[in-house]
Amino acid sequence: KTAAAAMAEPLDYGSLASEEHRSENAGYRSAAASDDAANGRCSWARVLTGAGVVAACATVSVWSSGALSHGTSGSELASSAHPGHEVGAHTRHEHKKSLGEYHNDTEWTGQTCYPEQVAEKDEYFTCPAGLYLGRGVKEKAAVNSRLRNLYSVLREEYRYEENKRENTSGSSYLARGYATYESMIWPKPGYCQELANDTWINTEWTAWFNGTEITTKHVHHNYKADAPPGYIKKYRFGDPYDFEFHLIWKVASTSFPSYLGCEYSGKETVDVDKHIPEGYKVAAAVRNPLGRWVSAVCELLQRAVNGYCPSGYCTASDSFYGNYTLELYKQQTTWYRLVENGVNMSALPELVGAFLHDTECNYEFYAADHFITQSAFIHQGGGCMDKVDVVVRLEELDDGLNELTSQTEADDSLWRNCSLSDDNSADDKPGGVPSESAIVAVLEENDDLMQKLCLMLAQDYLCFDYDLPEACKGMF
Repeated sequence: KTAAAAMAEPLDYGSLASEEHRSENAGYRSAAASDDAANGRCSWARVLTGAGVVAACATVSVWSSGALSHGTSGSELASSAHPGHEVGAHTRHEHKKSLGEYHNDTEWTGQTCYPEQVAEKDEYFTCPAGLYLGRGVKEKAAVNSRLRNLYSVLREEYRYEENKRENTSGSSYLARGYATYESMIWPKPGYCQELANDTWINTEWTAWFNGTEITTKHVHHNYKADAPPGYIKKYRFGDPYDFEFHLIWKVASTSFPSYLGCEYSGKETVDVDKHIPEGYKVAAAVRNPLGRWVSAVCELLQRAVNGYCPSGYCTASDSFYGNYTLELYKQQTTWYRLVENGVNMSALPELVGAFLHDTECNYEFYAADHFITQSAFIHQGGGCMDKVDVVVRLEELDDGLNELTSQTEADDSLWRNCSLSDDNSADDKPGGVPSESAIVAVLEENDDLMQKLCLMLAQDYLCFDYDLPEACKGMF
């Protein structure tokens, strides 16, 4: 039963999981590897696909035919890795095991982060690299242990599974060295292997924008990537500071640029995939995962209901194309049908449940990037994850900004009297959509909804040291 078939009735999200999906994918699946396929070309790392074994060297190229990629030795990768990368930061193993199954019928190219293969997939379940927020090595190891336990809980208790349909969008963990919720190997409910409208994605359709009829066929990725959007920018500050600041959407991302430009001279705007220079530190800001998710919901509702974006009413410069964009919402989500004719505040629990469903299933749609986890957003550099040195929690802003100043060893004489203003306040936006407090109230009154949220945002809660909501304590 697809969401499209249930347009006229409230959705039972659990029913979307077919018996076939549950029985076929409930357990951890592995395929038999053929050693002969990789011998002599690239024996130190391999990838299992649905169709066979392919080699995975400094570059991973996956074909459904099982063709081999370029031969490169593990030592060559280690020597060519970008300075500062934590190559081999995780334990290496003599025995090569599978990683990234279900890359079938696609080609994905990028550096791998491990000179040797990991033994189990749960080793990708870690926090972003580095020691931050006052944690030492032992504390960080304890948090990573909880994440690995979560992986087992999701698979064994919830019977969640990898979504093999994310094979083109959820593969960045291979290059980065750790998984996030958006990664293909992160277990999700079986019903997430069905889109809101599977028939529509291969159907030609038309919509009008500014008096022009647009005819299109929606065939690009239908699940969010496990990486920040490729078109965003990060900020780099050279001598005497030598650090990068990585913006995360819905974490004062419209406010930090002006503050940083005031506080630190020589701000350079850099593409998100550019390597971090050797010796540079990495800083980013985070916020409570619950508050960030709720803020993202309100952001999407402003765009869908009021056509309002952070800079004002949405235009083509916001990639908003009127009826065309609204048609995308209608076909790619389960929540838009509930607000197509305005928001019914009395049906807010159903609307919150629909947003949770679409986030849980990692659906891609216009502005869905606001829901990408902070753990995925923080890696901005290409290749293996560089260590994060400073994490500024918005709830402890002064302490975090002081830590950034200390870590960059800025001369006191260079400090400036700069402030961080709120440039995207709900007070400046049209009404007709629920407030953040109203959405939080729905979650706090429904343990099932709150626990669903916690399972999605567990990595952000654990890695950035936020207390779990009461309904989620003891879950993992």
